Amino acid sequence: MLAFGLNAAVLASALQAWGITQVNLNGIDYFTLIPIAIWLVAAPILLLRHRRQFFSVSKEKSDRVSPDDDHFWKLGMIYFNPQDPSILVNKRFGIGRTLNFGNPISWVLFLALIGFIVYKVSFG
Repeated sequence: MLAFGLNAAVLASALQAWGITQVNLNGIDYFTLIPIAIWLVAAPILLLRHRRQFFSVSKEKSDRVSPDDDHFWKLGMIYFNPQDPSILVNKRFGIGRTLNFGNPISWVLFLALIGFIVYKVSFG
């Protein structure tokens, strides 16, 4: 996801430098910039926090519950484990991460994303 954002930024800069597109800052949509600014601040914090959790050796491996257990995966694709403090977990199939819907913060992030999409579709 981070690589996608970086590639999109480089593409936008290149298109503007080549004169293909023009940026009009007079009509900028601040409702779009606010989530981007929040993400630019929150992403490094979340990544560092996740890295600390990933590399910490505070618990024994035998005490940990495997997130791959079938009863934590609803419909085979939705991870729900209230005892797991992680917000993001590895997807069960394929590459990437998914939300732990047993964590209330995941619901806040999910609903904020849905609300943002509904706003952008409704009000352009």
